[in-house]
Amino acid sequence: MALMTTTHMPREGGLLSALAALFTTLAEKRARFVEYRRVLAELNSMSDRELADIGISRHSTRDLAEQAAYGA
Repeated sequence: MALMTTTHMPREGGLLSALAALFTTLAEKRARFVEYRRVLAELNSMSDRELADIGISRHSTRDLAEQAAYGA
């Protein structure tokens, strides 16, 4: 009877590389969300008159913050 032993070589990068990529992705998503909240807070702190002076209506502030953060 023959005995065969198999050793698994780790794939390039392996688990540490996958975890690093995951944390990088999470950090990027968090940074974009923080930017979204910053822009939204700044726009919401302006009066209706100030927003009108720069051509923005109050109901479009979320869309503008989303475009600034996510490039949508």
